[in-house]
Amino acid sequence: MHTRRKSLVAMIVLAILIIVVAIAASWLYHQQPRADTATVAQNTVPGMSTYTDADFGFSFWYPSSAHITKRQADPSLGSAREDSTIMNGKGTSIQGVVEALDFTAYEVYSPSMSILSSVDAGPLGSQNDRYYYDAKEAEWMSFSDGGPRGDVGGVSLVDISNETMGGLPTFGGYTRFAEKVIVALSTTRFLAIYSKCNDATDYLCTTNPQRPYSGLSKFLNSVKTIEAVDPKSAVSADETLDWGQVRAIRDEAYSYGIPVHQE
Repeated sequence: MHTRRKSLVAMIVLAILIIVVAIAASWLYHQQPRADTATVAQNTVPGMSTYTDADFGFSFWYPSSAHITKRQADPSLGSAREDSTIMNGKGTSIQGVVEALDFTAYEVYSPSMSILSSVDAGPLGSQNDRYYYDAKEAEWMSFSDGGPRGDVGGVSLVDISNETMGGLPTFGGYTRFAEKVIVALSTTRFLAIYSKCNDATDYLCTTNPQRPYSGLSKFLNSVKTIEAVDPKSAVSADETLDWGQVRAIRDEAYSYGIPVHQE
């Protein structure tokens, strides 16, 4: 009987120890930083580099082997995109043009806090559709006149949930035979970005963006890495990359066939 009582006590003590160890392990686990909130100890992703435009105040990531250039707008090229009044609206000006691997970004300054969205939309499009910032409501709005087909027009609130990894709102634009995205760096500074792939000659330009190596995938993943920087110091607000940013950069690297390690 005495031996049986000792065995029972030992079992109870062992059970208590197991519970204590489990509680301690659980507490320690929850003290560790989680992947979605921790910051990366370095600002690099193998095979990728950062382009920073200190003058206009933005940066983006690109394959390190690519060559990025900046030039001035040139109407003599014969493209309406080089004329800010035509493409972006009255009173706007193009501060510079960045030529990246898979897109051309026009740096647009608009003191009226508005930018045209779909100018070269063809015979069924409109030259008056635009995005603008309503300072009174502190909201981004869109205006459409309905176009020549008589579609329903008017003013509506813009969905800005689709942001870059730097938290910048992106607006959908339209351009024939390619893709267009507008990124608002501030209420007066915009990037009007056009893909270099042309769906009239390259069907991969408009395939599913989830398909790796497609022109559309490269374009959208590149745009996703845009961040605003302080034009005076050319330093991003975040000096380290969080895991969400790292994933965005790795997604771009993957679309270019650059080996990446995905968590």
